[in-house]
Amino acid sequence: MSNEKNIIKKEEYVILVVDDQEEVVQLVVPMLKSEGYKVIGTQSGKEAVDIVRNQQIDVMLLDYFMPEFTGEQVVKEIREFNSEVVIVLQTGYAGEKPPLDMLETLDIQGYHDKTEGMEKLLLWVASAVRACSLIRENKRMFEEVVLANETIKSIKENQAKLVEQERLASLGELLGGIAESITNKLVCIANSASMEERAINKYTDIVSKEISLSQEHYQITKEIYEQIEKIKGYCHNMGDILNAVNKQALFIKSSGNEKVFPLKIIETELDIMLEGELVIQNCSISKDFQVDKDLELKGRVEDLTHVLLNLVKNAMEAYGGKGGQIDFKIIKRENNIEFSVKDYGKGIPEQVKGKIFNQMVSTKDSKGTGLGLYVSSSIVKGRFGGRLWFESEEGKGTEFFVSIPIK
Repeated sequence: MSNEKNIIKKEEYVILVVDDQEEVVQLVVPMLKSEGYKVIGTQSGKEAVDIVRNQQIDVMLLDYFMPEFTGEQVVKEIREFNSEVVIVLQTGYAGEKPPLDMLETLDIQGYHDKTEGMEKLLLWVASAVRACSLIRENKRMFEEVVLANETIKSIKENQAKLVEQERLASLGELLGGIAESITNKLVCIANSASMEERAINKYTDIVSKEISLSQEHYQITKEIYEQIEKIKGYCHNMGDILNAVNKQALFIKSSGNEKVFPLKIIETELDIMLEGELVIQNCSISKDFQVDKDLELKGRVEDLTHVLLNLVKNAMEAYGGKGGQIDFKIIKRENNIEFSVKDYGKGIPEQVKGKIFNQMVSTKDSKGTGLGLYVSSSIVKGRFGGRLWFESEEGKGTEFFVSIPIK
């Protein structure tokens, strides 16, 4: 098998013979054709450069001493755009051979003295074709390595996406079950608090008739009322959190086919969803789209809108209800579309930065769950093969970035 690979198929190689002497061209071209090579001949150095520029030439036999356009000029010009053609210089002037230093400085692969005869020329041609064969083989192997590396990279990216998708699916099921279970318990607690409140009301009416005991009992019932109000407040707060958790769980579990969608849909969706929220939070948003809005991404537009909506809402809440400016930018960076959402609020504490995508950590104290960023990161990685990161400085603000590859 290895011997078959080493056999040179001469008909696959094109040789260009360049010599200002017509009789040399007429002698060498037919001889090489009889050996089985494809051969082209020319007497002009400039024409030789054009031939190499416009078609595949594997080996060039180039006369060194030519008028107007010398062999050295031909080599230098060709090497500006082609580094693969194998060049063998020739000269028939034994006493005027190109000096050794010129052979070393010119990018050539051999030198033939015409006075040494045709047998030596054929040997040079065979060596040049062999070198060309090795160049082809190395190029083919390099392309295979590049393709293999791209395949491995693609496999790793797909594995990472699958891991995130599995994690999202598991998280959705888990959150949905937890939210439903706790919600049922909260309903029971709230009902019990209401029943206790009605019982205390009846008790107060009865005790109020006993004048001697009323003051002490009023104090007790007051404290009970206060605890009931706290329980109701806790239930309400937990209900809001569970509602947010349930929404995230429902969104995670939602499914649909990936489609190609233009960026302008993202702008429209966000405008609709944020119109009222911006007024309530007393915030304004500036848009900077340094990209063609008709440029298309592949995936579920709902997923990307959900992520960006989370980021914009976080930016609004970073102002603590006082309102402020939010910058929303879209740019094209190499083969990716990059979204950024920036606020000038309180920033993210140092102790939270390292956990923000790996654990469900909230920057909103007791008002948040930490699920928004956690889920957003998984969506960007699992459903788009992208990346989510941030830059933040306490007291100066935070900027989140989403990078999505263009398919």
